[in-house]
Amino acid sequence: MNCTEWTKSFYTATHLLPEALWRSIFSLSPEERTQCEEIRLRAGRPLYITIAHQNKQIFDATGNSVTVTQKDLEETLMRITD
Repeated sequence: MNCTEWTKSFYTATHLLPEALWRSIFSLSPEERTQCEEIRLRAGRPLYITIAHQNKQIFDATGNSVTVTQKDLEETLMRITD
């Protein structure tokens, strides 16, 4: 997959997430976005992504850990299966 296809896939995948989650993920640098391998969603747990085989916790603009809620998981599933 070339860089353009990878970037398109990243944007498509992240926009299936609830807005608050994908906005938090977009705090990553463009380089980190192209190296993203996994987005980890677990209810009641921090949002993590895997970049170059390393987990990275995602923080919001105020420096607080982004926590995934049950509602986030339900909305994500609804968006994926719509």
